[in-house]
Amino acid sequence: MTLRTVPLRTVVERADLGLEVKAGKAHLDRPVCWAHVSELRDPVPYLLGQEFLLTALTRAGFTGAALDHAFWVVVNYVAGFAAKEVTWPMRREAINDMRDYVRGKPYPVLADHLSAMSEGRPDDRYSFGLACVVAGLETLASAART
Repeated sequence: MTLRTVPLRTVVERADLGLEVKAGKAHLDRPVCWAHVSELRDPVPYLLGQEFLLTALTRAGFTGAALDHAFWVVVNYVAGFAAKEVTWPMRREAINDMRDYVRGKPYPVLADHLSAMSEGRPDDRYSFGLACVVAGLETLASAART
């Protein structure tokens, strides 16, 4: 499989897109290998959130690749949890179907977990998961300092 891409210059020079390069003009000949689409007219609040998270992780001792990895762990947890909660009504039916399927089969841990998945408040599940992510990051940061 051959990955075909275009230089960033090709994208930003399209007048119909109305794009303005704010930074990195010297790097417009690099190939586009990832893109993020946003309907936000003003992405500054989103960027401020990223800046806040990166600053907190930097102050915790993360640098270089570890900073990048820690950042994406947090972002993916938050985005994944949000996506899961948005699809919750559909997931509840799927969980009930799965619970019916595993009942009586040799999957006792899965059966117990499926029952627990439909219990509790989303805020509690989110807080618990985020606490686990933060505790893991704190452990990594602490290990890196010693």
